[in-house]
Amino acid sequence: MAKEEKEAPKKEEAKVEKAKKEEAPLEKPKIGVYVCHCGINIKNTVDVDAVRDYAATLPNVVLAKDYMYVCSDPEIDELNMYVKKEERNKVESYGNRN
Repeated sequence: MAKEEKEAPKKEEAKVEKAKKEEAPLEKPKIGVYVCHCGINIKNTVDVDAVRDYAATLPNVVLAKDYMYVCSDPEIDELNMYVKKEERNKVESYGNRN
């Protein structure tokens, strides 16, 4: 048996396996929503608590939380910890950028 004939089934198996992975159902979203107060910049204009509470009622949202400053190092560290610990696959963060 020629070398090419031996390798052909392996190549075909690899193609089939790749196709199976591509056809696999998408993982159900697990969304974390993080709403920033931005000190008083947003808090004085937007009802952050209402936004957080509403987000918690949306489909596939597994956590809705508000932070004083999402952009601060301690808040970013906490956010990363939640994402890794709870294996979220989607994150929404609402705040402002200067």
